[in-house]
Amino acid sequence: MRKIGGLLCYAAVAVVSKNGEDLFSRHSKESYLSARGGSDASAIEQLRDRFEQAKNHGGDIALDDVDDLCTVYLAPSSIPNSGLGMYTTREIRKEESFHLREVGVALRDRAVHSTGNAGGDATKLLNQYPWSNTVLTHGIYETSMMESLVPGIGMLANSHLGLVNMRHHDPWKTETHKDGTDSFHYTESLTMDDVGRGSYSTHGHVIFEATRNVAAGEELFVSYGATWFDAREDRLGVIPDEANFIEADGILERFFRQNKEEMKEFELHRQYKLLLDNAEQRVEDASDKDEKRVAKKVRAALPNSVMDAFDVLRLGSTARWSAKDSVRDVDWLKEHGACIDNIRSYPSSLPNAGSGAFSTRSIKEGDTITTTPLITIERDELMLWGRNESGEQRSQELIGHQQLLNYCYGHRKSSLLFFPYSPVVNFVNHGGPEKSNAEMRWSTYSYSKSDWLAEPLDLMKANMKTGLMFDLVATRDIKRGEEVLIDYGGDWEERWQQHMEDWDSGKTPLDDLHNMTNYGNTSAVSELNLNSIVRTVEEQQSDPYPSHVATICLFNQPEGGECSDGAGEVLCRSRWEPSFDATKSKLCDIISRRTIQGRDWYTVSTNIFDKVSGEDMSLAVEFIARDAINFIHRPYTKDQYALEAFRHEIGLPLSMIPEQWLDLEGDELYEWPSDNQESE
Repeated sequence: MRKIGGLLCYAAVAVVSKNGEDLFSRHSKESYLSARGGSDASAIEQLRDRFEQAKNHGGDIALDDVDDLCTVYLAPSSIPNSGLGMYTTREIRKEESFHLREVGVALRDRAVHSTGNAGGDATKLLNQYPWSNTVLTHGIYETSMMESLVPGIGMLANSHLGLVNMRHHDPWKTETHKDGTDSFHYTESLTMDDVGRGSYSTHGHVIFEATRNVAAGEELFVSYGATWFDAREDRLGVIPDEANFIEADGILERFFRQNKEEMKEFELHRQYKLLLDNAEQRVEDASDKDEKRVAKKVRAALPNSVMDAFDVLRLGSTARWSAKDSVRDVDWLKEHGACIDNIRSYPSSLPNAGSGAFSTRSIKEGDTITTTPLITIERDELMLWGRNESGEQRSQELIGHQQLLNYCYGHRKSSLLFFPYSPVVNFVNHGGPEKSNAEMRWSTYSYSKSDWLAEPLDLMKANMKTGLMFDLVATRDIKRGEEVLIDYGGDWEERWQQHMEDWDSGKTPLDDLHNMTNYGNTSAVSELNLNSIVRTVEEQQSDPYPSHVATICLFNQPEGGECSDGAGEVLCRSRWEPSFDATKSKLCDIISRRTIQGRDWYTVSTNIFDKVSGEDMSLAVEFIARDAINFIHRPYTKDQYALEAFRHEIGLPLSMIPEQWLDLEGDELYEWPSDNQESE
């Protein structure tokens, strides 16, 4: 049983209608009525309403689509020297959404707020994982320089540019009324009654989808982009991309067509060596850097021996040959992998908690719910430092922390933090000592590098690889559909209580631009996006939108238009070329609205950069559809960027932290029960 919007929902019951008759699966109608303590006919309609509400919140709480067979495993990657990867045990069809949605955590202006160069230091492990701001819907408008961490597929899946089978899916392309939160359940808090405002990410529904049919047992791969690998060539070597693998396939196809099977083995080896010599000579003869890079990547895609080339024929491509075990037997995954799909995210049963993690299967006390790799992060990397009026750093003024701190684990006596990145694990909420039914432990998984717990602190901070892992372990029996909760610790609890007291007492200021937006009686952005009409600039003079709201327009930038010089700027007009790609959006003003056959069309004004002239242009886009206009928050006005939002790491017991990692001093605010026992 779980609570959504004040309504109790029984997760094991599903209701459907057939020929006007209500049918109940998993339980009988009588069982349902008995469970909810009633027998009136209105109960059926109430149940239907609850399930409609559940769908609006982003999922089917009945969990009827959950397989008894584990569908996602963490196991050694098929890419050599690439650690662990993600594997699916069920087929995923092209354009099908991956069933474990994720939270996206925005990293705010790190180059501005970090001490030294921590925000862009390539020697920091954290900097190997962020995506661009476009992965979070409309993220390009949230701050000046935003990056994003997306656990699950976004961090755990490896990248093989020749075998990519998953990509980020932007729900706004199909759900045009969404407000850019990547979530089907998130709505803004319009009053200061919600003490949890800004404490959890608004990007709670980041989705990945299949780019092609994915076989059962196949490793999941995303694309980091060729430039990501090019920038790390000194450390990773030459990494071919899709085009390079395809070219290498063509070279091998011609080779085997020209060299007959009956050719003597010695001659076949000699001919293949000539092929490799020609590929290497192509690198030497390249006239420019780009041509040389392509030649090096094609050579890297070619096998080093003719026997391996025959293996390419068997597997079908050089890309598949380079990761021979990219499709594993399910029995192998059961033996060598760790199941990581035992929890899914839905709106939490706890107030002010956003989403939570709910068990998809019954789990026994002591069993591992999920296993997750960890990124080690220094506390300093998550600090926000103030600036003076000229924009120079004032490192002595700590003004806040990245929201990522709320998703990290650590202890106040250590400067080392741990961010878990397996699917859904970051939705696990705080239940305190009374409600908790699980806890984090150092992993017993055979691929966890537990020997690292003996390493000195400096080496752990400098480590550019992941190896430490947590197991989320049930501390009592957990029923299917029950929310999984852990104890965040006494330090966290005390800080939360202090935050609530300050909030209620009015100590939290509202007059700072970077603090909470006081919406007053204004409409939420999500509500504005449901409106059928967008007011023009002239109409807004008497009926303005809230100050924290802006409009963006989605269109394909025209190749050219009717332009004229005027007032020192280039003015252009163009008809709307349809697009619903959020990455192609522009801030815009609504100039006019025209109704044709019952449908509204708009003329909007925006600024674009003209690649031909090299100048900024003021562009008027005519006949743009309402669906291509969206309301968004202006930069820094989302609650998650407010400096007064709650920030604190999730607590680990002192007994979990190696003594050599305890480098900070602090008041003894709280002792975990296990610590008290050890001190005795």
